[in-house]
Amino acid sequence: MAEGHDRAGQGRAVHEEAGAGRGGHAASGADVSEATGVSKAKGGSEATGMPVDTLAPGRTGLVQLVLPQPLAVWHGDRLIVRDAAGQRIIGGGRVLTSLAPVRYRRTPQRLALLRALQQPALQDRLAGLLAVSDEGVDLTQWQRVFGLASVAVFDALLDLLCHRRLSGTFVMGEAAWQQLSATVLQTLAHYHETATEEIGPDAARLRRLARLRLDDAHWRLVLDALAKEGLIALSGAFVHLPGHGTELAARDQALLERLMPSLMEADVQGAWVRDLAEAMGEQPATLRPAMARLARGGYIYPIVKDLYITAATAAKLAAIVRRLAQENVPPHAVSASSTTTTPGMSGRLERVRTTGPAGEGQRPSRPVPGQPGHGQPVLTVAAFRDASGLGRKRAVQVLEFFDRIGLCRRVGDAHILRTESLLFRA
Repeated sequence: MAEGHDRAGQGRAVHEEAGAGRGGHAASGADVSEATGVSKAKGGSEATGMPVDTLAPGRTGLVQLVLPQPLAVWHGDRLIVRDAAGQRIIGGGRVLTSLAPVRYRRTPQRLALLRALQQPALQDRLAGLLAVSDEGVDLTQWQRVFGLASVAVFDALLDLLCHRRLSGTFVMGEAAWQQLSATVLQTLAHYHETATEEIGPDAARLRRLARLRLDDAHWRLVLDALAKEGLIALSGAFVHLPGHGTELAARDQALLERLMPSLMEADVQGAWVRDLAEAMGEQPATLRPAMARLARGGYIYPIVKDLYITAATAAKLAAIVRRLAQENVPPHAVSASSTTTTPGMSGRLERVRTTGPAGEGQRPSRPVPGQPGHGQPVLTVAAFRDASGLGRKRAVQVLEFFDRIGLCRRVGDAHILRTESLLFRA
């Protein structure tokens, strides 16, 4: 059997990765190993690639192949493995899936999924997918993998299985749904315990805190389903537990109305609790708990301890951050020499350096993922200070606040905008 995957390799050629498994074998006297060139044939199609796993003669198992070009295959398609010269057949197998992930290929969960795909009956394969897919099953993807005419083919089978259908094409096994729900609720409960003055994290930050790998669309479906069941509440971009008070008591509503003129006058500079208390004839110790309740409701935001701004002011500052960052998206660094990638004898991509105008001996630029200046919206304290009219100290505090709630993240002296964040969007 084989598992395959078509993907664009960072702007380079499209690659397919595949493997031979149970139902396929290595011929006697031939070793399907990392140093063996192979061809894969399906009907009249052929592609030359390299195996990245070893399969001894006469043995069966899962083997991944790396191919330099895409090859159209469906689950169950037969393949033939030849030597590098294309003269001898050294093995054969059957395709398992065309959805091999870029990472986490050897995890227990991934291997369990491959075992599920070895089931001959579609219902058994679907049941296996629901059992091992902790973060749901996209029926559209598997319809293509299995070569089915429509996702409607799954409907009758799903009626026989315990599942949660979050949309027409996205389902989760019941056990996976219960586990995912518990993870989200536990993450929110811990967040509320540690960030008592915040209403809750935004959706993207909650996903990171819960260590989930769901994409944006499927994650939104999960949140909508949890909210529909009353397990969580959605307040704009923020997610919180239903009991994490967003409803103001009458006395807090009256207090907010008294505070707003002073907070609006303070604008981007923010207002200190001690100054607000003095203006209102209150004691700071009396005012602090009420301010914390207002912050939990999302009416005001604490920049640092005892320093607050209104929600409208936070949105105005966030708009400045987004504008500055989106105006400053440096291209990937370019040096005098560049790199290309070719499949090496190991079956993995190898870097080959070409020399540019600066002459030989130049080392190629190697962008570091997550570092500023490599195609990511980024801003500095100085730029934000000038655009907002704040002093440097307050500008630093505001940017650290945005880092803390998930609008940005700090890398070195720069702040990278999290483009997936929905915080303070109009």
